[in-house]
Amino acid sequence: MNKVVRRKQKLRINLLVLLCCVVLFLFGSEIVFRIFLDKLDNRFNCDTDDLDCYLHQWDYYFNSQLVNYSIGKDPNVFRIAAVGDSFTAARGYDQESSISDISFSRQLEQFLNDNFRGKHYEVLNFGFPGANPLEEYWIIKESVLRYDPDMIIIQLSTNDIFSRGYNLNPIVYCDMNFSGRAKTRHYLYDNWKLLGFLNERLYEFRAGHEEFSMDDNPVGIGCFNSSLNRINDLLLEKKKEAVIFFIYDATYLNLNSVLESISFEYSPDRNLIARFDEIFNSTGMKFVHLYPHFIGIPPREVLAKDFYHYNRRGYEIMAKVMYDYLLENCLIPSCELQDCSLKLLKVEFDAK
Repeated sequence: MNKVVRRKQKLRINLLVLLCCVVLFLFGSEIVFRIFLDKLDNRFNCDTDDLDCYLHQWDYYFNSQLVNYSIGKDPNVFRIAAVGDSFTAARGYDQESSISDISFSRQLEQFLNDNFRGKHYEVLNFGFPGANPLEEYWIIKESVLRYDPDMIIIQLSTNDIFSRGYNLNPIVYCDMNFSGRAKTRHYLYDNWKLLGFLNERLYEFRAGHEEFSMDDNPVGIGCFNSSLNRINDLLLEKKKEAVIFFIYDATYLNLNSVLESISFEYSPDRNLIARFDEIFNSTGMKFVHLYPHFIGIPPREVLAKDFYHYNRRGYEIMAKVMYDYLLENCLIPSCELQDCSLKLLKVEFDAK
């Protein structure tokens, strides 16, 4: 009898020790994640509830990028503003060159000016790493419109449905009434770095394996939708033409195909794309999917060293797709005076 009691006591002690080890491991992991992720989350030292701080930082950042452009523009200038995240900012992922060389905005500007005379085209880069539609609404309202663009290109990515620790707080700044459950989930994921990281990885996995649901990320999806509608309303009020260019980013690529450098293989699940299409259609904004133009291309030829962003050739494809779309839909003034179909670039890829 005493042996049975001792065994039970030993089992309880072992379980208690195991539980303590698990708790210590989780807290230790949380500390490590905070040290690592806070380098990103606090890279501009702004509290996520402090919009004025974000506006100040964006202003400083864009002013440093747009030194070659004046706020006022010549009557002969057709100005396009490119708004987006790190795919628009295009900075330093290969350390091969600066933003002035490889970004799709600069290449698009060059394509337009090389192929058309009479009008001068400017493409101003308002890309900000990690920006999502909530922040892009404020960037457009407070920074972009000051430059009086004739058209705005809004580059979006699949990961824009996440609100990360360095993004503006969607609970505070999104024009929505979230449920108590959604607020609680967002609070946990936003304030516990390890939990937030694991949730984002699980969400990406489910999104690529036919298990995607709007309910999985109510705050992210809700804020994404609401922010696009606010952007659309703002641009309609200001009478500005806008086009969404959507990237199905490398988060959802088949990893083996990347490592083997065979070709881009996107998840066969189209549910995620259908959800985004539903949102884009609800806004009434023009939108273009960029990912079909990368299918069949060896990833090592167009991805940067981080295997996520694009290199110079990847951004060149983006620029050509955008250029052709603008011409095919007669969205630039030069096409009102001549047949632009003869000047289409058409994306072609020759593996080297």
